[in-house]
Amino acid sequence: MKNLCNRYILICFLSLLIIAAISFTTTTTAVAAKQIITNKSKKTIVVDPGHGGYDIGTKGLGNTMEKNVTLRLARMLAEELGHKYKTVLTRTDDYHLDLNSRTSVANHLKADVFISIHTGGSFLHDADGIVIFYFKEIEERPISRDLYSSGADNVWHHLQIRHIKASGLLAGLIKKSIYEHKLYPKVIVKNSPLLILEGADTPAVLVETGYLTNPSEEKKFNDPNYLQGLAKCISIGIERFLLETSHEE
Repeated sequence: MKNLCNRYILICFLSLLIIAAISFTTTTTAVAAKQIITNKSKKTIVVDPGHGGYDIGTKGLGNTMEKNVTLRLARMLAEELGHKYKTVLTRTDDYHLDLNSRTSVANHLKADVFISIHTGGSFLHDADGIVIFYFKEIEERPISRDLYSSGADNVWHHLQIRHIKASGLLAGLIKKSIYEHKLYPKVIVKNSPLLILEGADTPAVLVETGYLTNPSEEKKFNDPNYLQGLAKCISIGIERFLLETSHEE
């Protein structure tokens, strides 16, 4: 009788151990699954600091180089967005990338947004303002040596066409954010056949953040507070865009 009781107690103890093990495994699996879903649902934003390396871009009268301004601003923008989204820079230091290489980063990562950062330049030193470009389809591609609209072969040719409407919305929301925060009084949205945008298989814009050739704007580009404010405005526009288009997925 005593052996029978001991055997019963042993069976009950083993049963409890099995139940506990199953419960732990189920809970662990559920947590892991939740983490996978969370990571998978995190939006990816690719930020492209224009120029780099031997390609300095526009140069201000005070010797401020566009390639340095774009990298500083891109890093700030990535930091602003990094709290909620996965952000990737096409270049992280002072080196050259061709246009296809920049676009391919966004395409290979299946990014949700591609944004290219630049400054404007003009022979007129009083030219000013922020210009936000999104892609415009044309029948014949322009033949030019310009960095943004050249006749060079593009392996991602025509991919942006299906995103033109969304890209226009993104440009408009960034403009609205800059106006709301009174960061700059002159912001223009334009559609143009820019090669850097043409190959992006995701909503994409190019932001010319002001004219580096304008002495007063060059001074702003050397002010970390101004750049941080600009990064904040652009990030708000991107976030609003992602929220507004999330229901379409």
